[in-house]
Amino acid sequence: MTGMLVQEIKQPFEAWRYEGNLSGAPAWVQRSCSRNDAGELIHTRYSGTQVVNEGEYLVRELDGWVCFYTSDEFWEKFEERAK
Repeated sequence: MTGMLVQEIKQPFEAWRYEGNLSGAPAWVQRSCSRNDAGELIHTRYSGTQVVNEGEYLVRELDGWVCFYTSDEFWEKFEERAK
């Protein structure tokens, strides 16, 4: 299973849902993630390194920052902006 670009979400952000691998992931996702020694997908940010689990979201805001959200956090934060 590959990742999914959340196309029903409108600007001012882009979101990508991790579905097990980086195949077909947007370039901004590939630049912001890597694999750790255990093979887990990781996203490094100022507060530390976060393991991205299947079904979780990476979001690129207008300012270029990439943030990580669980599914519940994603829909809580962006549901209104998606309408």
